[in-house]
Amino acid sequence: MVWIDAKNGETHNYVCGYCGSDITSQFGYYAMDDNRSGQIAYIRICHRCGKPTFISNDGKTVPSAIYGKNIEHLPKEIEELYNEARRCFNIDAYTSVIMCCRKLLMHIACENGAEKDLAFGRYVQYLKDKGYVATPTHKLADAILTYGNIANHQLEIYTKKDATNIMLFTEAILKNIYELPSIYDELAEEKE
Repeated sequence: MVWIDAKNGETHNYVCGYCGSDITSQFGYYAMDDNRSGQIAYIRICHRCGKPTFISNDGKTVPSAIYGKNIEHLPKEIEELYNEARRCFNIDAYTSVIMCCRKLLMHIACENGAEKDLAFGRYVQYLKDKGYVATPTHKLADAILTYGNIANHQLEIYTKKDATNIMLFTEAILKNIYELPSIYDELAEEKE
């Protein structure tokens, strides 16, 4: 992608809302106030993905960085659903975040051998029984199940704090099942 008439200017540090890269960019465009006495807004181009980010004078970015942490080595469908939950968080759709995280447990269980079309609680039990969710973190999976069931079946609206906690629990489970074992495997291969 080539940006016409883009220039180097003031440097901005931000997290790209498209690719999630933590970058420093001075390449892009700027806007002046009506008197042309000062710059009031910027568009910076991400040097990783080439997409534009609007940066206001108070430092707010559009699109904003996707909420939560990138987790490596996720299967495609699980990564897509996890990122959907992260994007829901960005638009303050906190009940939807919790519903996505609940659904993630089902996808994780099926990805790891559970039968399809089980009652939802059986997916969580499968993850516990097979050791995908370790004993100390059983309560995290149970919280995702409980909050998700309420969000799915009752007239409950969740808050940012609720969604933050459920996302944190979900990240921990995803890291333990997918990212950490892959890092260990890579380390073990290097040592051989």
